[in-house]
Amino acid sequence: MKLLYAIQGTGNGHIGRAIEIAPHLRALAEVDFLISGRSRELEFPYNFKYSYHGLSYYFGRRGGVDYLKSFRYLRPFQLWKDIQSCPVHSYDVIINDFEPISAWAARRNNIPVIALSHQASFFSDKVPLPRWRNKLFEYGMKHWVAPSNDYVGIHYKAYDDQIMSPIIRKELVEAQLSDLGHITVYLPAFGDQKLIRLFSEFSRYQWQVFSKKCTSLYSFENVQVYPVSKRGYAESLVSSHGLITGGGFQATSEALYLGKKLVAIPMFDQYEQKCNAAALAELGVTVLPNLRSKSESVIKKWLEAPATVIRLSRSETSEVAKKIIEIASRQ
Repeated sequence: MKLLYAIQGTGNGHIGRAIEIAPHLRALAEVDFLISGRSRELEFPYNFKYSYHGLSYYFGRRGGVDYLKSFRYLRPFQLWKDIQSCPVHSYDVIINDFEPISAWAARRNNIPVIALSHQASFFSDKVPLPRWRNKLFEYGMKHWVAPSNDYVGIHYKAYDDQIMSPIIRKELVEAQLSDLGHITVYLPAFGDQKLIRLFSEFSRYQWQVFSKKCTSLYSFENVQVYPVSKRGYAESLVSSHGLITGGGFQATSEALYLGKKLVAIPMFDQYEQKCNAAALAELGVTVLPNLRSKSESVIKKWLEAPATVIRLSRSETSEVAKKIIEIASRQ
């Protein structure tokens, strides 16, 4: 069986998941890799046979997407050209982690697509959703961005038969946990100065902020700002007292798997993160809708409260790969 594993390159969650699953898939089938999108920090251990501009979004500084920058880098004609030329006909099945080019090319050529992603979990009506639902976005996430024939969803819990627990990076699974007292912060949709102003007010605590907007370490009082790196972030997280991050699935899953205190601040214009926030609140995680004046009192209360450990189980990546191959063999 010959598979094409197509990965959305925007953000680190998609490629982080692929890093763990890829070697297990390669042990069971012949696999080539495709990536589209251009906003990530993690390095993939295998060569990408195909690489496309794709669809990317870029973070702003006020808690949401920078739509102007995202639109500036949008290339709709190139996207359509890439869909037409993508050689999906060379493969038996496409394994797709929310990647649009291969998914639409496969639909045009009648090649089966198996969605393997967090977004695929929303195919089930059993996952938690926010009180105010966006039906248009839900429909688009299922049918417009990366259409598929079948799916394996990844979520905080196995809410349904085709949904599996999170896939956690090997280095975090094997890490020696500690609590050195600092708070790790990863809020890429906010500007550094906003975060520094907020967290420097909590002078009793040390803050390690990971930023997409700086290239070298610098400090202001009790706040250290680091450029984003896989190793640096992992070392900070496993030795932290807690994590404050957005509503992204991978970062929140990792923190809960490690048993770290967590505050989630979903991007205000990102519906998927609002869905994640609904699930996190159901688990007992502190969720903030924004970073405004009232946020300080919530963060203060969270810092001073005893740690309530919410541990997630994880999926064995070998079992995820076997499930994918089982579904692929039926296509």
